[in-house]
Amino acid sequence: MRFVIDTNQASLLPRGERQALAVSLSPYVLSEILLRGDPGPTLELLRTFDIRLGLETSDVMIELAQLSPQEIMTFEPFAVPTQSFWQNYEAIWKAIDAPRPAHIRRARYIKDSHLRHCRSLVGTARIFRRHLCERGMVNHKFSIFEQALCELASTSDSFLRSVIIGSITHDGRRTTKAQPAELVDACISNQYVGRLFRAQLAYHICISRLWKEESLNFDPSATRDDMTDITLPLYAADGDIIVTADTKLTLLVSLIEPEGKVKTCKASEIV
Repeated sequence: MRFVIDTNQASLLPRGERQALAVSLSPYVLSEILLRGDPGPTLELLRTFDIRLGLETSDVMIELAQLSPQEIMTFEPFAVPTQSFWQNYEAIWKAIDAPRPAHIRRARYIKDSHLRHCRSLVGTARIFRRHLCERGMVNHKFSIFEQALCELASTSDSFLRSVIIGSITHDGRRTTKAQPAELVDACISNQYVGRLFRAQLAYHICISRLWKEESLNFDPSATRDDMTDITLPLYAADGDIIVTADTKLTLLVSLIEPEGKVKTCKASEIV
């Protein structure tokens, strides 16, 4: 079991007195830590952990495009020396030990990119609702996530399948080793990648206010960076725990993991 840490809990994690805490670290969480006024104490704490560094989602999509369906199903979204862009992640690793101005500039670039994407989400919600309208689902609302997954991921032209193919092919600009149908099925079957796309689907339903239970709905914000949180499920394997105090991320995980294969907790609850 590993702990997938959110930025808001990174400085609160317990030090392992007998054994290093096993952590999966999102590169986006590391970027947010680097942008703090004084990231030193949190970085010092990180250096005491057994860390797996996650790939950025753009690199995950590049990797998936090059894999067969069988390889996709066993793919893990973490940096390893055999990857073509390993040198980039070696440089990112060095930020944990001694952050340099280049690390801070990259962290700021990532943050600005995330905020630009968040500003576009109002339009994305409209597109999502139009997708439902075109399929005769106008004013349709969902009770549970399994219902949404069945209705929005089961056909060749479904919303989730279009998101998966669009992400991996970079909207048609990148070729894939797997054919579209088997590509989608393999991604959904992969515990990491499937979790990422399920979280994205749940998030789109939330910001489109399409849950019957109104407390599950919320509006996108142009000034709030939700992207780091939305992508954290990518780094969680079955049995892992996402350590967060963010209510929206906790909500998303509860929606997409009704069987509790991945759970959330706060750092203070780690024993």
